[in-house]
Amino acid sequence: MRHVLNVVIMAFTVAIVVLFTSVVLELVKFARSSSDKAVTRILIWPKLSGGAGNDLPMAWYPMFQKIDGVKVVQCQKFMFGRIPNGPTYIISGEEESGVDLNRDIFPVEQDVFEAWKKERPLGAIVTETTAKELNLQIGQVTEVPTGFGPLKLKIVGFSKGGLVARRIAPHFDYLQQFAGNSGTCIYRLFVAPSDYERVARAVLEQTKNSPTPAQAMSDAQLSESWARSVSAVPTLLGFLGLF
Repeated sequence: MRHVLNVVIMAFTVAIVVLFTSVVLELVKFARSSSDKAVTRILIWPKLSGGAGNDLPMAWYPMFQKIDGVKVVQCQKFMFGRIPNGPTYIISGEEESGVDLNRDIFPVEQDVFEAWKKERPLGAIVTETTAKELNLQIGQVTEVPTGFGPLKLKIVGFSKGGLVARRIAPHFDYLQQFAGNSGTCIYRLFVAPSDYERVARAVLEQTKNSPTPAQAMSDAQLSESWARSVSAVPTLLGFLGLF
């Protein structure tokens, strides 16, 4: 029994590593192609990631809104899902602006976006790749496996050609409730490129004395940092005896 459990854990770990690697490579490609954008997208990241993952207190939302230079604050809930003996995918709970302002991540037609906004609480946008792998159809009500148990969704449309090939986007508040209302989330900020350094310093200063001090990282910085982490993947696979 222990051997079977070890095999299952190993398979899931490898699937996450492979998915992580593909996400990083897509982020690198995005960062290289978007250096001339009118706004800079920032992720707020814990300076030290621990057992709680990369989530930060939702109570920080108004604090980030008040930082001079911040145009938009977005909350995102993030988890993985996996079909037994099948593909691993990202489940990304999004606010309306999370889909509307991140069309490189969620490239959908406006009618799909409008349908998603109206279909609450179950509405979800699914990447074309994941829809094919899970045999999902538009209008279908289904359940997909997650680390928190089966997640009930209604598929409102597919996204094609996004940064991440395997992704499901339900509504943020629905996924937050499904995950147990942890009171935490991942943050994105949108700022003018000229304001990035000042906003990053403000994030650092205003969170430094909290239990989870944070840092602000632009798309380009984050992708470069993660790309360096990819070099550790062969070592990890070697440790698992799979490389």
